[in-house]
Amino acid sequence: MANTLVSSSSEVQAISHHASIQDEIQKLSKAGTTSLKNNEAAQALSMFKKACILADGLPEMKSQTRCLFNLGAAYIARGKPKKGLKCLLKCKSKGSVEKDGDFYFNTAAAYNEMKEYSKAVKFYQRAISEYIPSETQSISDALIKLGYCSVNVRDLPSAACSFRLASHSYQKAKKTEDAAMAMREAASYMIRSQKFSKAEVLETLAECAQLCSGITNQDLLAIFSQSCQR
Repeated sequence: MANTLVSSSSEVQAISHHASIQDEIQKLSKAGTTSLKNNEAAQALSMFKKACILADGLPEMKSQTRCLFNLGAAYIARGKPKKGLKCLLKCKSKGSVEKDGDFYFNTAAAYNEMKEYSKAVKFYQRAISEYIPSETQSISDALIKLGYCSVNVRDLPSAACSFRLASHSYQKAKKTEDAAMAMREAASYMIRSQKFSKAEVLETLAECAQLCSGITNQDLLAIFSQSCQR
């Protein structure tokens, strides 16, 4: 007859205790994520700090890396990019993160906040390459950020290309207003860079006009009209 292994009382208690902590971490992480989406960075930071403290007491590395990642993102959103970057790098050193695209995006955001635009460009490019095609919102946002970082390093042709790609990506996500704004920026930096042909500029302006025709927000249309007159 085979021996039957029975968990001791202390083992059962330990498992129950870990499960309880995991539940609390999930609650804090969910609340922190909601706060972050609502631009309540201070509240999100508080939630993620508590989650990190709890995760440090668990043997599961996955919980620790996830909490560190969230804490890093919250620090960046709170305007503390150095602390945020430190958390992200510590998170990466513990092993691969669940979404490398988001890791590189947040790393880029930290460098962007620190005005280290050349580094930010590289990490936004890496983020875009890591996202899968269906992640159109993430790709679009990264392309917009990449565009403005390219402007800051005075690479206007690259900025124009990034904004144009962002517009196409927003169109896939059926975000017409965002697509129009991105295409407007693409046309603007094409003209400023003087590196594009007249035909390319006219094509981009025509795309922008077509996108604007699908916008019903009068305030936004007024902004487009003013920008086109400058």
